[in-house]
Order: sequence, then structure tokens, then C-alpha cells
Amino acid sequence: MDMTRYSFDSILSQESFSTWYHGGHYLPDLVQDAHGIINRAKDTLDKDSPRDCSLFQLLNAMLTYAPTPEGQRYVASVLLAITRTNEAVVTAAKAWLTNLFYPMLTISKQRTPIQSEQTPTFVDTAIVVETANRREQRALHDKVFERERSVCPVTGLLHMNVADDRLVPRGALCAAHIIPLALNGENILLSDMSITWDMLRSWTSLDIETLAGAKINDSTNAICMELSTHVAFGNFSFYFDGSVYPEPNKYRIRSIKPNHYLPLIMTREKDYTFNNDPYPPPNPKLLAIHAAFCWVLHASGAAEQIDRIMRDTEKMTVLSPDGSTDIGSYVASRAMHITVQ
Repeated sequence: MDMTRYSFDSILSQESFSTWYHGGHYLPDLVQDAHGIINRAKDTLDKDSPRDCSLFQLLNAMLTYAPTPEGQRYVASVLLAITRTNEAVVTAAKAWLTNLFYPMLTISKQRTPIQSEQTPTFVDTAIVVETANRREQRALHDKVFERERSVCPVTGLLHMNVADDRLVPRGALCAAHIIPLALNGENILLSDMSITWDMLRSWTSLDIETLAGAKINDSTNAICMELSTHVAFGNFSFYFDGSVYPEPNKYRIRSIKPNHYLPLIMTREKDYTFNNDPYPPPNPKLLAIHAAFCWVLHASGAAEQIDRIMRDTEKMTVLSPDGSTDIGSYVASRAMHITVQ
């Protein structure tokens, strides 16, 4: 099985990249020039795209939906600094797809249940920066439940085990991580996470130290959610839009697809304001990063492509029973070698 991990090594001059990135160029001009490079390479990008996934749309979406201006500058500078061939543009797109977007999506989909005598919860054992013990997970669970008053922000369901005499809809709720990507824990399921973290840091301006060790389980990186809503959140099917309202902690929750409802409720969007008592609310920067991944994954078709491949993978016997299979690289390999005919 070919487990190729595309990289910038053969196409990118660090000196040239630094000239573009640190040269003080006007950002709108950089973005416009980068879009021009993408447009000129469209035919080659379409020809070399994995089936049902558009490299052309991926690059355009990375520029359009980057969480920060620095992220836009990063993508534009890479495209302007690479060797000026359409093939180099394809290689850059595949590098981002296989090292950033496939890992984020495949790891976000992996959930491991924690057995509890009182409350069914989920813990993302494959996606912690360092292995978290049950005490940390339980503490996170308790904090977000108290902050959200044991109600799912998306569905409005009250947790099933809350002592409350009101006749209100209930469901099983859990603590859902916003950013679930692993760095150096024992449960890493990807071959080279350093590349992924470098790209994540560059595209999102995320300070990795904010998620190091037990910080991955901080209340600012989690939301109380109904279980199926948690799965949809990990699939990047909806996002929290913080650009609608000037008030802090107020969001419009939106389905990423115009013809899809939010989980369990008959609407595409709803408003929600997080409490900031007694624990800090979700970090708006982390929610903006999750939203950016939503847009790129669905604009490019990568979300649907990986979902199909993972369903097929579950039917196969290639995965080791001890959980040691490198599922991220396996899925990326399958995806990149299903090309347009």
C-alpha cells in the first residue's frame, strides 16, 4: 500500500516563501495573485483531484475561509513561492489535503465511549495532546454541563439524568471537544503529526501551547452536546458563527449545507449565547477554526469523500484489533489514490 505523504519540500523555496510572507506585501494583492495562480492551474487541478474531491475548490476555500489574515497570507505566500508550474500547484494542494484536512477530519470522527454509572459520555482518546485520565475527562464533563446548565446548545435537550420535574425533551449529553487534534500522545493514529501541526499553526494562527497536555480538556475547548449532535459536530456538519453579533459569546449556529437541518431540530440555524459562569465559555478563536474547517471540507468535497471511505473501511478487516492501525494515513492513502478517471 502506498502511504505517500505529500510535502512542500520539492516545490517550495523557504527563502522565496519568506520574501512573500514577511515582505510587507498588501494582503488583498497577495490573495488576488494567488487566486490567479489557482485559476490558471484549474484544468491540471481538476485532472489530478481525487474522485469527488476538488483540489481547485480546496485551494480557493483555503484562501477565502482562512480563520485569520495571517492564514490567508500563508496560503498565498506558498502558492506565490512555489515553482511556477501547474504540477507544483497540484502538489501543494495535495500536501494540505493529506497532511491537514484529512487528518483533522478522520481524527475528529473517532470517538471512544467512557462507561459511567450515571451519565453516558464520550472521550476522544485518539485526539488528546497527551493521554488524559478519567479524572480530567470527568472534570471537563462536569464543567461544561454546569456552564451549559445541562442543556445542549443546538438541540435544546436537557440531559436525561438531571433531577428536574419539568416535562421537557431530554437526551444523552456529553462533553464535545472543539479542537480534537493530537500532537504527542500515546494514542496518535497518524504517521507524522509534526507536519500536521505545522500546517495547522500556519493556517489558523493557533497557539499550540494553549492545547498542550491537560489544556486540551479546558472548558474553553469543549461544549455540552447531545450525542448525535456531537457526531455531527465532529463531522463538521455545522458550525458556530461568531461574526453575526457584536456581543461576546453570542453565536448563530448554522448548518454547513443549505438544504440540511441542524441535528434533531427542523431549522438550518439558531442563535445561542454561552454562559461565562462559573467557567469560561468556548474560545471564539477555536470555534472560528472549526468553522473554517467546515467550509473548506465541504466546499472541496473532502468531507463526503472521507465519510464514504471510512464507511467502506469499517466493513473491511484491515484494521488491527488492538487499535494500532494508522487509520489516518490509511484513509488518506485510499482517498488520494481514488483519482478522477
